[in-house]
Amino acid sequence: MTIFTGFPASSPLQSIFDSTKDAAKVTQCSRKGIMTHCKNLRQKLDQMNKFTITTLSTETGQEKQKLVASRAHANFAVGDFVLVASTTQVKLPKLMPRWTGPYRVTRTINDWIHEVQHLATAKKS
Repeated sequence: MTIFTGFPASSPLQSIFDSTKDAAKVTQCSRKGIMTHCKNLRQKLDQMNKFTITTLSTETGQEKQKLVASRAHANFAVGDFVLVASTTQVKLPKLMPRWTGPYRVTRTINDWIHEVQHLATAKKS
């Protein structure tokens, strides 16, 4: 019961906004009608969710391919002088690296991993 008017309380689910008409209006619905509307809404939301997931996965895959294609690795040869970045030794803002060196490349393991030797201390890393 509604306290201020004394009328029986109405459920907000008893009326549904009907946008299929030219003029927007609220229509009264039975329990069966509400269940039908909810079922249709659930199906539409599932379709929209599947479409979004498909679109995002396609776009993500395309962006990854572009990133990999545009990524260039450093070409270091044995004997090159380099600087080495470290993010764990000093507390800097965010993940800003601290560059140390100079080092000389002593061995190339693969395109991404190189063994280096510090020029002053002769320490290998």
